[in-house]
Parts: sequence; C-alpha cells; structure tokens
Amino acid sequence: MSAQSSTASESSSKSGFSWNTIQDRLRDSIVAIQSSHIYVVEDYGIGNSNASGFVVDAEKGIILSNRHVMKPGPSYHKATFFNNIEVYLQPTYYDPIHDFAFYRYDPAELKGFKPKAIQLAPEKAFSGMEFRVLGNNCNEKMSVHSGELSQLDRNPPSLKSGFSDQNIFYIQASSTTDGGSSGSPVVNIEGDAVAMNSAGRIQASASYFISLERAVYALKYIRNGQVPPRGTMQTVFKHVNFTQAEKLGLSIEEAAKQGMDTKNSTGVLTVSQILPEGPAEDKLHVGDILISINDTPITMFSAMAEIIDASVDKEVSICVLSNGQLKHFNVPVQDFYSVTPSRILILAGSVIHDIDDCALVKPNAHKAKDLQTTNIDQVLRSTVKDMVAFLGFDISLLESTYKSLIADSPCAINDIGVLDVEYKAISLEGAMALGVDERHINDIWIDSSDDKKSLFAVKTILQKREDDVESLEVGDVILNIDGQRVKHIDELAGFADRSSVELTIVRDMQEMVVSLPTTKIGHDITRQVVFWAGFYLQEPWRIIKQKTYKIHSQVFSFCSRTASPGNREAQIFQFYITEINDTPIQTMDDLVSVVKQLSSPDAEPFNKAVASNNDSSSGVLPGRDVKIRMVRPNGKDHVITVHTNDHYMPAWRAIRGPEISDEWKMEYF
Repeated sequence: MSAQSSTASESSSKSGFSWNTIQDRLRDSIVAIQSSHIYVVEDYGIGNSNASGFVVDAEKGIILSNRHVMKPGPSYHKATFFNNIEVYLQPTYYDPIHDFAFYRYDPAELKGFKPKAIQLAPEKAFSGMEFRVLGNNCNEKMSVHSGELSQLDRNPPSLKSGFSDQNIFYIQASSTTDGGSSGSPVVNIEGDAVAMNSAGRIQASASYFISLERAVYALKYIRNGQVPPRGTMQTVFKHVNFTQAEKLGLSIEEAAKQGMDTKNSTGVLTVSQILPEGPAEDKLHVGDILISINDTPITMFSAMAEIIDASVDKEVSICVLSNGQLKHFNVPVQDFYSVTPSRILILAGSVIHDIDDCALVKPNAHKAKDLQTTNIDQVLRSTVKDMVAFLGFDISLLESTYKSLIADSPCAINDIGVLDVEYKAISLEGAMALGVDERHINDIWIDSSDDKKSLFAVKTILQKREDDVESLEVGDVILNIDGQRVKHIDELAGFADRSSVELTIVRDMQEMVVSLPTTKIGHDITRQVVFWAGFYLQEPWRIIKQKTYKIHSQVFSFCSRTASPGNREAQIFQFYITEINDTPIQTMDDLVSVVKQLSSPDAEPFNKAVASNNDSSSGVLPGRDVKIRMVRPNGKDHVITVHTNDHYMPAWRAIRGPEISDEWKMEYF
C-alpha cells in the first residue's frame, strides 16, 4: 500500500497537480441540486431537499448524483453552477437498486459557460488514498472535505434513515460530510472521481462512498440514449472476509483451488437474503458461498454484476458451496426493470404502486410472502367497477351529535350577529385611568354576582365597514349593551336576532353611546379557495383578522403544498399577498385575473412530451418566474420570486355560492 501511495504522489508531482488548486480546477463542474418530490414512492418521502451532483459529460449535459437525491416518482429538479447559472434538470435514469442516477440539462442554457466533465476512475481508489469531497455540504456552496480512504470493500451501510443498497461495494472513510453533500464526487489529487458520497453517520464522522464501476457501465448507455441492461436473481449477497468464509466451510486453500483470486481480493460473497418467489428460491440458501457464475470464479460484486447484466432473460450457471458441498444450479436472470415500479396510481389521496425488488430487502421484508399479489392493473379494474369506494365515514353519523348541540339554540346560526372586534379584559384601576366614572367602579365592587371584577376594552378592530356612521375604536371600554351592564365577555360574543346593538362606551375620557350594526356569522363563510404557486389562498377569516394588526388585502395564504415552488422559496406560509409582478392585489378577483394571465403556454407541449416519453424537453418545466410581495400578520413585508409549476401543480380554484349548503365547483386555469 505504501508503494502504491508513493507512486501516486510521485505521479501527481510530475503532472503538476496540487490540492491547493483542486477547487479552482473542479468548481465549475460541481452543481447544487434543489429537488422537490411530489408523491411518496417506495419508502421515499415527499418534500424539498438540497444535494450535489457533478458533470460527467459536458457536451451532452449529463450530471451524476445519487438515486436517493433523484428518488423514483414525480419530481422536479434544478441545478445551480458555481457561477450561479441555473438550469432545470431532466431525470434521465436511476438504477433499480444502486444509489446513483443521471440527469440531463441543455448545454445551450449555460449561455456560453462550458464546464469540464469530471472523469470517473473507480479503479484509481486504494486504501490510504488522500481524497477531497467537493459539494454543497449543509447547502453551503463548494464545501471541501478531506480525508483518507480506509475500507474499500464494505457492504452497503444500513442506516436508521432507511438508506438501503445491495450487491455493491461501498468505501468507508472518516469525514465530516453532512446533509447536502450527497452526490458529491470523491476525487483524487488528479481530479478524477474515484467514488461518490452517499451516506454517513454524523456522530461517528463516518462517510460512505459508493464505488462507481456500475455508474461507469451505465454511463456508456446513457450517452447513446439507451437504457443499460440490468439483471437480477432477486438475491442479496454479502461480502465476508476469508476468515469468516473458513468458518462457513471454505478454506483459503480450497478457494484458490476453485480458481478464486485469493491474492488480490479480501474475501468472498455469501447469500444473505433470497426474495420470495424469485428465480433463486429453492435453489440458493442463506449462508451459501458463491464460487462461480458461468464457470467464472467470483469474489467481487462488480464481476458478478457484469455477468448478470449481460444475461438478462437468460439462465446462468451458478456454483455455490452449501453445507460443505459444491452444488450447481441454472438460475434464470430477470430483467431488473420488470420488478421495478414505473407508474403510480393516486387513489383517494393515497399513492399505490407495484411492490419492487428494493422494498423487499428492507427491514421486516420477511413477511413479503404473506402479501397478496395485486398489481396496479387489478386495482384500476376494481376501481372503475366500484366508484363509490372512499376513505372516511358517512356524515349522517354526526346527525345526532349535531342536533343535540343546537337543541337549545335560540335561533339559527345565520341569525346570529357579531361585532367585528376583539376584546381584552382590563382591571378596574386600568379602567379608571381610561376615564371610567367612579360610580361604575363602585357598582362592580358591590355586585356579588360579578366575581371577575373587571371591564372589557376593544383590543383589535377586525374589519371596518365603509357604510358605518359610528364605529368602535381600539381602547374603547365597553360598559353597557342596550342599557345592561356587561358582566362577562360571553355577552359580547354574539347577538341573536339583532341587526344592531347600542353600546355605552368610554373613549378619550368621555362616556358616550354608539349604535352599531352586527355582522351575520352565516354570511362570513369561505366562498372561494385558489391554489397557485403551491399556496392555498382565500379571504381572511375571523380568527386571522383577530391575529392581524391590519388587513393588508383580501388574499390570504393559509398554508402551502409540500414540495411546491412556494413551499421551497417562502420562509413563511401565512401571509397576505399585496402584489404579483408589481400589480396590486387587493381582492380574490384581482388574484384570479393575474393568475390567468400567468398561465404557461408551454404546458400542453411539455405534457405531451412527457406522456410520449420524449426526453427532448431538457427538464424545463412549464411555468413563469413571478415576484410576490407578501405581508405577514405582524405587518412585516417580504418579497420572494418563484417559478410556477404548471405541469405538476396547475392553478385552480374551488368556488361556491353564498350559502353554506351550496356545492363547491372546481375550475382549472
């Protein structure tokens, strides 16, 4: 090892390479990847993530990153180069099981900027090799982490995060890489990528890099617009050293006798798990030691993969040592893609897809035999036949509870009026300071039924009506309602069958009487909800008005959809929209008018290209770049820019009539 390390250092010295210039040499080839995942597929969740990737073919615009960065299922991705040029990425290929994936971008979108491809050189990795990890650790641009490679033949790590891989070597090293550095190249001093960062244990400062032999294999096909052949026996193998192999019955002498490379390899492959109903079931058994495939001795995952991937839809001859006996079997090799989900069904808010080979190697997968072999086609057929299937319960089950709640109500909810203000309790001393006459204070003290001994003042004006001649103001102290002293705040909550009330108040040290109209609760209902840019928007309702110092517009965002453009860009999710692209927004009609104008004309061609599996769209999503001015309930202004997504998240609104019983109608923009 020392001789190899010395040779590498001497070669680098002669070539003029230096770690001091590694960032300058490679920074233009590293990208920060922002991903948004729309639906749960396999065991990957929805949401936004930040990671890294690197250019492996500059001419054709190919970027390599992790499978867990791209994730299976509907998603959209954007890459930012070191010079801040942004391009949308088109997911091109992810391996059925290994943690690597390829994106494409349109080189013409770089506007003359020409990054250089980083060469993949997994054969140059060796134990003790000094390396650098270049990426966007913790979403910080171009972080550089150093270390030395240690274990080159580690089995894929099993982490609490659910990370899983199989039948491939990982490289272990001590490093401080963290979130955001997934997909970063692990480079030697020559600037070649010998591995790629995949996972780690932060507390132990342990990093796990995926070896790139299979990525090199796949890239040859991706460059030519082809899908790399991938085969599977639906069997998980595990690498064990020769000492462990001897305990399982294979001595190093016997291994050499069978033609296995005992000098340049550190161990052998053993059967770890056999998937139920797979091609190897009833032939291989857990603990069997793999000797050869098609008469080729096997000690490495890469050698096994080369034969299996070249034998799709064929049989291979397997020799294993099982219970001390050499056994030979012919095992069919399945097309790996045939057992990998390629479509999803959204049904009643749930995501359904076929069970994949990956899912069955996760914890508790031993129960997979008990699963009913239903696929999406069967679900579709049953769904079409039975359109009344739903999740939830019949609203009639609530009828008895509802009737008991309103049995003692003096009137229907539509006949209850309120004043559009919020109140607060004040002490008697505070009331006197605001000008309340001493006789009112004495009445409260001698009233034994009034145990609170307080008065109520206006805290917030929720909404002023333009036609009001008289109105309440913040700080007004409420003494009487229609001549009756207010003893409890409940008396201010609502007024049955009354279109107006007469209040005795104290304002600016003066006692006065005001007559105020009430607002019917039944009329203050949500009549319209608009979904746009990932935000759910409607007119502010009473509780929001109570929390807001000032009503800035009649367009309020009450939440955002996970993985939407707005969800990623906005740091807040409850706010008023006051401007879109410098156009004032005050009403929901203003919003709808602007949103309709912003609908992308490119949506239909893009959708057709996706439906026909045409990869010429270069990942540019139909939508618009828009500037949004928003105001938080506390009055603070914010301005954000988002690119709307008219493919996955087209704008729509739900609208109904003035009555609660009116039906909602959907309208897509």
